[in-house]
Amino acid sequence: MSRIHANDFPALRDFLAGYLHEDFADDHATPEGAVRAFARDADEDDLSALKDDSRRFAERIDGWSWTDARRALRSLGCAWAPGSRAALNSLLSDIANATH
Repeated sequence: MSRIHANDFPALRDFLAGYLHEDFADDHATPEGAVRAFARDADEDDLSALKDDSRRFAERIDGWSWTDARRALRSLGCAWAPGSRAALNSLLSDIANATH
């Protein structure tokens, strides 16, 4: 396992801190709702950068233990704690498929 550095994923870091913060459930109900809100708020360049960062993040953590993958997500400022790798993969898939 290599370390995750927040500066390597600035768009993902900003999304996680801004949309999956401690009160995200009050604001967006679900992680999918947070992705939809970001897609509505973002311009094409910001959405593209988020998609790129999330794809690279998924590639980087592929094969990591679940504990290490969750730790990596938290290191990017995410307050949401996915209950399973499938839930994390679902979020990353939602980001990859997000549109305005």
